[in-house]
Amino acid sequence: MWSAKHKDLSGSISSDFIFRRFAVIRSVSTALLAVTIVCTHAGSAQESSSRAQTKSERIQKQITRLRADLQTCDENIRVLAERVKRLRQKNNELESALSEVRKSLQRLKKKIKTFRKELSQEKKTRQKAMEKITQSLSREISNTLESVKGQSRTEQGDKKSQGSYTVKRGDTLSTIGKAFNVSPAAIKKRNDLEGNVIYPGQRLVIPPQSE
Repeated sequence: MWSAKHKDLSGSISSDFIFRRFAVIRSVSTALLAVTIVCTHAGSAQESSSRAQTKSERIQKQITRLRADLQTCDENIRVLAERVKRLRQKNNELESALSEVRKSLQRLKKKIKTFRKELSQEKKTRQKAMEKITQSLSREISNTLESVKGQSRTEQGDKKSQGSYTVKRGDTLSTIGKAFNVSPAAIKKRNDLEGNVIYPGQRLVIPPQSE
């Protein structure tokens, strides 16, 4: 089993480790091949020709198998190296995509912060506008109520009078009072007159006869 320390950041096997691993295997195989050849030549000098020939053929088959294994190892190394290369490329693409996502999140956070600030400012502006509208409405309502009260007082005052009279040339408070059966003092009081002087065109409110 290969340990976890021989894996790269993407979780795949390191290509350098693969090359080192198979380089060791190849060196051992080559050394074994050389030893086998030396042993073959040494044995051939001591054994008979037929036995040496048989042993040589057997060794040659082993050598052939070793070469085939070495070729397979080389092919496996190439395939694994390609896989590692693709995985690293894929890892780089993922890292780039992740970086873009992080940048997008940062931009989104800034937009949210700006939106919250604008929303808070808009809320304050609306609150001030509502306060102004409320104050304006309060003043209008107060003025309207005062106007209604004034009209009510005027109407009540009119109910307590016989109406109004416009002074003509030659009129006096006495003649007007006799005409409406009220005293001159009552006419003066109702119209806030300080003296007995009146003038043509002046409008006088005539109080009830009870006054």
